Amino acid sequence: LDETYAAVIRGQKQFSEQRHLPWGVSESGFYAFDLHLNYQYKAFGIPHLGLKRGLINDMVVAPYAGILALPLEPAVAFRNMEVLASEGLEGPYGFYEAIDYTPERLPKKRKSMVVKSFMAHHQGMALIAINNYLNNNVMQVRFHSAPMIKATELLLQERMPRREIYIKDYEEMAGPDLEEGRKHQESQAKRTIHTPHTVLPETVLLSNGNYTVMLTNSGGGFSQYSGQAVTRWRKDVTRDDWGEMFYIANLNSNTYWSAAYHPAGILPEDYKVVFETDRASFYRKDGNIETRMEVVVSPEYNGEIR
Repeated sequence: LDETYAAVIRGQKQFSEQRHLPWGVSESGFYAFDLHLNYQYKAFGIPHLGLKRGLINDMVVAPYAGILALPLEPAVAFRNMEVLASEGLEGPYGFYEAIDYTPERLPKKRKSMVVKSFMAHHQGMALIAINNYLNNNVMQVRFHSAPMIKATELLLQERMPRREIYIKDYEEMAGPDLEEGRKHQESQAKRTIHTPHTVLPETVLLSNGNYTVMLTNSGGGFSQYSGQAVTRWRKDVTRDDWGEMFYIANLNSNTYWSAAYHPAGILPEDYKVVFETDRASFYRKDGNIETRMEVVVSPEYNGEIR
């Protein structure tokens, strides 16, 4: 583990020094906003240390990530903190969350933008690292003084490998195996049903955390907001005509049907339902009229779009 710490710090430094930037890349906020102007957040890293694809496309430096190196390489960490301060990251509660150097996200004529927010757990990690540096790893001592940790301390001791360890070079490029794996994952996440008459209803749940829609392959279901029912629903598999519904009328032939099978209950010439992780689509053909209804839940607002 000690060698790993040193290698990670060295890798972080080299990656940033090649770009003449401060170092310390980890998950953090970055200079992008949602509709409510909240900073966005995701995991960042450096290509030769992370397994995630696309790490090379972003350059976001988080001060807490560099401060964590204080107990290991204090001089290097101090110099990095001075550079971060010169970049304008000092705020009223310590360093700001991050600084974003990714060109695609920056305003014109700007080389960087500071993410002016504070995340309690990142500030806490930085404070603990500073405390460990000033007081000889006092938080580690306190952690290991707890009886429940002492009882399992043997599990935390690193075992030496009994044979050589071979590490394959990792290059960030899409190969055929990765492409096949991606296609397999997509096929697993996408379900297609060609009939409304299944033994048990096929269902999908769409949600943004607050607003939820449940749909079946016949078009029934319910909408719910924070645990409160927006539409009526009954747990009856023989009557699945609950929820939001659309009727379609052909004025020339004076006939009507619904966008899905329910509630009209009229079987079309062709019927297909596609359930995906972010939407549900209902396709049908009635005579020379083809319709498609898509149902999505807004990620920004508590509501659904059909």
